Amino acid sequence: MIRGGNDLLAAAKEAGVRRFVLMSALGTREDTKDLVPYYRAKWEVEQAVKGSGIDHVIFQPSFIFGRDGGIIPTFRRLVKVAPVTPVIGSGERHFQPIWVDDVATYFEQAIDLESATNRSFELGGPEQVTWNEFWARFKRALGIRRRSVHVPVGLMRVNALLTERLPGDIPLTRDLLKMLESGDNVGLRNAAVEALGAFSEPAVQALSEKAPSLDADGKKLAAEALARTLLPSALDALRPLLIDEDPNVRAAALDSIASVGTSAAPEAFEILAGSLTRPFEIAFVRLSALDGINRLGSLLPWPVIEGMLQDPVLERSAFAAAGRSAHPEALSALLSALERARGGGVSVVLAALVEYSRTSAQNLLLVRAEPPSPAVVTRLLELAAPKNDDLVSRKAALIVSGALGIDRIAPIAAEAQQLLSPAEMGELFKVLAVGRGVKRPLLGFSRGERSHTL
Repeated sequence: MIRGGNDLLAAAKEAGVRRFVLMSALGTREDTKDLVPYYRAKWEVEQAVKGSGIDHVIFQPSFIFGRDGGIIPTFRRLVKVAPVTPVIGSGERHFQPIWVDDVATYFEQAIDLESATNRSFELGGPEQVTWNEFWARFKRALGIRRRSVHVPVGLMRVNALLTERLPGDIPLTRDLLKMLESGDNVGLRNAAVEALGAFSEPAVQALSEKAPSLDADGKKLAAEALARTLLPSALDALRPLLIDEDPNVRAAALDSIASVGTSAAPEAFEILAGSLTRPFEIAFVRLSALDGINRLGSLLPWPVIEGMLQDPVLERSAFAAAGRSAHPEALSALLSALERARGGGVSVVLAALVEYSRTSAQNLLLVRAEPPSPAVVTRLLELAAPKNDDLVSRKAALIVSGALGIDRIAPIAAEAQQLLSPAEMGELFKVLAVGRGVKRPLLGFSRGERSHTL
């Protein structure tokens, strides 16, 4: 599992994948990672995803069930064939089964839901049930009336020693018994975060006192709850987590500081910038700081951005910072990046170039600069062409081409009026008209309410 996860991440980076959605498992935590190899593998893959530099969403589902998939067919055979239904231990452990279609819906939404970026979510169904309740309902639904018998865990462990060596889909293993004994398999984290965040200032005070004594997962939960308060006072409660020995705690604290920054931007930026430039800080924690600065829309000095453009983990987020910087050297760096970008990296660089060219003053700087290389012109024209099915990148390519004063974009833009707003169309052709000393109108056309003659 670990090797497969790492191989997928490497392939995703090479292909320029913009978001990685991971299926982990409920119960995967720092304090359980050494319990069984399954949790260790899930934990290692989660850490690899978090440190990859790719935007990600991690789901930790409880027991997933469907009509004909997973373990349900095995359970169905068991209750139909066995004279009694064996229930492990007391049967009072809780779990939170979730329907497979619901899990699929969460995965679908995670693809482009901005608020889910770089977050982990526990997934569970609407009810928490014990194993006793589950087996009773399951047999009732199948119309089977057979008694349940509780089998001591010790005896089941002896059986597991034999059954786990048998071929086929055998649900009973010693590792499974350890997981069942470790506690309830229910999603409490998300509910706790929402509840704590609703208490505002009292939650800040309570979490500030409690957080230092929590384990790593508890500290991350506390950071997320503090973010929900959106109170400037939460920043002081989050500061101690920035020196925690666990890098995941530091990263979670930085994410929360960025969220609180919506109501205390200057102070939040100061904290994030300090973490970004802290000596010897690991890359994925610095990435959390940089992403937070981008969320705030704050400006970084060009030398800082230039250094981050050389780091493969930070590079994509550094493009956004470069586009916002309006620094003259950022233009050549972004155009060079556009030449070599692949996959999802193309859209990232295009978005940065669009940001760079937003103001009229910046547009004049662009069109008065040295003409872009033939390779950049070719790439932009290809991206702006009707054959490009990605409308977001097509629109961005039109805007950037106009800002760069590429005359050949005019007829392509004329065919793509529906992609741009009237203001964007007017700006595009205005820049084209003045950018390279063009004396005659480049284009005249009228379509519905849009009419531009230059």
